[in-house]
Amino acid sequence: MIDYQSRFPEYHSAAPADPEPAAAKIAPMAVPDEGPSNDPVLGEQAVREALTR
Repeated sequence: MIDYQSRFPEYHSAAPADPEPAAAKIAPMAVPDEGPSNDPVLGEQAVREALTR
């Protein structure tokens, strides 16, 4: 292996090519503050607020 590395340095020290270009990152969408939610914590807060009114 050492002989191969010394005779073919272009293969030994070359970095591999990127498999594909980096995709543009999508920004997360803002969650609306109003309306129903599937979050159990927010649901529990809504129930507590409704009971204290």
